[in-house]
Amino acid sequence: RSDAQRNGDSACAVERLVDPKKIWAIVQKNWMVLKADKVRLVPLFLFPVLMITVFGFVSGSIPKHMTAAIVDYDQTDFSYSVQKELSGMDLFSVRYVVGTQEEGKRLLDEGKIKALFILPSGLGGKVATGQPANMQLMVDESDSSVAQIAKSSVQAFAQQLSARITAQRLNAISSPHIL
Repeated sequence: RSDAQRNGDSACAVERLVDPKKIWAIVQKNWMVLKADKVRLVPLFLFPVLMITVFGFVSGSIPKHMTAAIVDYDQTDFSYSVQKELSGMDLFSVRYVVGTQEEGKRLLDEGKIKALFILPSGLGGKVATGQPANMQLMVDESDSSVAQIAKSSVQAFAQQLSARITAQRLNAISSPHIL
């Protein structure tokens, strides 16, 4: 029988599983011990900072110069300008211009490239007439973070290209025509 039951108290005292007062007492005791022991105190704070720094350095960098290939089915001045702009991006290093999508897939499967750009036939014509045009991208999904960065970068590239084409068309329409 517990003391509460022996004394006739009807309410039994229940010990809490997590007692903040006890936890704080343990923290204070450990801090007093650590404060006196400088040899343990330095690594206690140094190692977490070191590990955060190393982890941030290793995983926080944005990849640059990912190897890429281009399949150009369009073969127009517009598609050549898109190729040139893609080659000029820091993120991609266009090393191959292949004739077919199958050749590009083979390079992707062999690990020689991380991204494959496919410029479909009729791309330049659609852009010239103001129709919606699409460029395809295939990425190596073995490293999901690199694949996601490649996809978002190409999407941003396509939006910038679209905005520039729209601005050029508006300038052409709004400029006075000399007869």
